Amino acid sequence: MNFEESKLNDEHVNQYTPKINGVLTKKGKPLSSLKVSLSIGLSTSGKSIDLSTFTDSTGRFEFSPVYENKNIISTPLIEHYVTIVLVAELSNDESTIIWEGSFDGYKIEDYVKNNMANLACDTENPLKYFAFSIDDEENDDYYVNSQCNLFGYIDSDLYGN
Repeated sequence: MNFEESKLNDEHVNQYTPKINGVLTKKGKPLSSLKVSLSIGLSTSGKSIDLSTFTDSTGRFEFSPVYENKNIISTPLIEHYVTIVLVAELSNDESTIIWEGSFDGYKIEDYVKNNMANLACDTENPLKYFAFSIDDEENDDYYVNSQCNLFGYIDSDLYGN
């Protein structure tokens, strides 16, 4: 498999993440030179894609969209799940969960695109869960765990409540 990180608009690829932009702060002050790790788990292949970057002097970080060319052989009976975990390493034993969630298929829903385009995360925020609905009935379809200020959710609370 050949995974790529790039900008795209192509129907011949499986896109696993949108463009990701964010800023990390601690009590409102930017955190520079922190390692931010992106791990993408693919259920059908059992593979994981691992990337990392560092925050700049203003606490900002970014990742280009991650995608792969589609397989010629289609397996429509197999469900495809993509798990995205985005973590900032604060110290040897401490980290901030920026995003932890899964979605099915390779269509990236608007709640993922919109939130990942502008992640604002303060390391002092508690870990919360966010429920997002992608249908008109507002069912709790997808959950994301995060210490960031997400939007467009139908329910949220402290993680574990």
